[in-house]
Amino acid sequence: MDAPIAWTGAFTPWIHSAGDEPRPFLWSLQKRRLTHWLLVSSLDGEEQLVVDDRQVAIPRGGSYLIQPGVLADLGSVRGSTPVWVHFDLSFHPRRSEHPQARAGDSELGRRSGWLQPDALAMFGIDLPVRIPAPQDALFRAGVPRLVRRWRQGQPADAAVAAQQLAGLLLDWVAHIQVGAVIDPTVRITRAEDSARAQIGAGIGIPAMAAAAGLGRSAFCALYRQQRACSPGVFLRRERLDQAAALLARGGLGVGEVAALVGYSDTTAFIRAYRTAFGCTPGSDPRRPKGSIK
Repeated sequence: MDAPIAWTGAFTPWIHSAGDEPRPFLWSLQKRRLTHWLLVSSLDGEEQLVVDDRQVAIPRGGSYLIQPGVLADLGSVRGSTPVWVHFDLSFHPRRSEHPQARAGDSELGRRSGWLQPDALAMFGIDLPVRIPAPQDALFRAGVPRLVRRWRQGQPADAAVAAQQLAGLLLDWVAHIQVGAVIDPTVRITRAEDSARAQIGAGIGIPAMAAAAGLGRSAFCALYRQQRACSPGVFLRRERLDQAAALLARGGLGVGEVAALVGYSDTTAFIRAYRTAFGCTPGSDPRRPKGSIK
């Protein structure tokens, strides 16, 4: 894994927008993928989130971080007062254009060119959605302070606010590095999601381990502990499940499907398919009649 961005060059956040307006009514945004980072501290009231299909409850006084590219439902209860910051962590030459996610933007689409690196790329570790309770007081005081400074509108104020934001994030990262334990299910889920997205590129166990922020041996041991099978078994199942779905749609030859799910050898693909499903790809009854051979 390459050295993280944050440790190999200048690291200064750039804030797109920020605010601290109270929510006089129930508020929500559904199914959004942000290209940038979102940090929120709830001064009053609760926040209700769904991040990558996992529910996360943020109590009064809690804070959370939404990383770039994840699918999130955001919401506040009536009467809450969230303080929020939208920001970049890696320089982008067109960052001032800041393409906002719109209603129904469950995929990045045209905005993918603005996607910021995630925590693994920035710091070499993952970060949970919920900022740990021991650091609640730090973020509850620090986020409103930097937002007030940024909203003064002068270049110097923006620079000071960016430095304050960097300090909060790096303090969090430092606490994790010196001994806080990252939820192992987060590591495994990140690895599996990365594999599913890159299955056609022939992704292997080393790349899954990197996505989990672990070395290969530690990752394989953790994977067996969490899933009761090896990551190699997961990759084989995922390739074949995706292949079966592609074949069921029709219109693709067996060799094309094999390549799309990461098999460079069509014969090996046919053999693995027969072992898994009891039939060859060409004779699978789920495949539409008249499909390309």
